[in-house]
Amino acid sequence: MLRSYAVGTMDSYLDRICEQLQLTETQFNTAVKRYKAVGDWLTETDSPIDTLSPSVFPQGSMLIRTTIRPTRKDQDVVPFDLDTVCRCDDVDPTKKSSQSLYGKIEARLRDNGHYAQRLTPEPKCLRLNYESDDFYLDVVPATKDPTDEGG
Repeated sequence: MLRSYAVGTMDSYLDRICEQLQLTETQFNTAVKRYKAVGDWLTETDSPIDTLSPSVFPQGSMLIRTTIRPTRKDQDVVPFDLDTVCRCDDVDPTKKSSQSLYGKIEARLRDNGHYAQRLTPEPKCLRLNYESDDFYLDVVPATKDPTDEGG
């Protein structure tokens, strides 16, 4: 028996699934505001890390606007994982440990009560939890690559 299906039904299902997997436009705009605010705090002139020449920018899916909701077997809903880099250009990685840089950026975030209450240190990043916005922002400390003239 041949069944008849409405045209576009599968497309509409797939569209709805994709909408649930992606950041909404409002969430994306909120995330941009959040990482810019973190960047302003970390790059503030005369801050304790100002001498390291920090710059903050999005990385990965946030950068190319391909964010999708991660999944975990033990959780029904998982917040979006958004990454940003805090690159300190005046740090020589051959002379300063990555833990030292991590500690300086963590201390700077803790200097701000708003970020201190959201901060969760992770092994390779500093996570700022924005539960009401359904995402967290991972701040990844980094230095210029000394073997690459472009950084």
